[in-house]
Amino acid sequence: MRKLIAGQVIVKDETALCILTGNMLKDTDALQEYHLGESAQASYPNKIVPAQLTLKDIGAMLS
Repeated sequence: MRKLIAGQVIVKDETALCILTGNMLKDTDALQEYHLGESAQASYPNKIVPAQLTLKDIGAMLS
């Protein structure tokens, strides 16, 4: 959208629609910043806590 406005393809005050085809899961740095509360848009960051279980413990619970 910014490129189209800069190239005067879209007028700045014109109504336009952008379709987002991806998600933040592809941007792991953005996810980490969000959940650490480092992102300006982090409205609901999740506190990162160390795992209490090992993979062996989890495997034992699943078997």
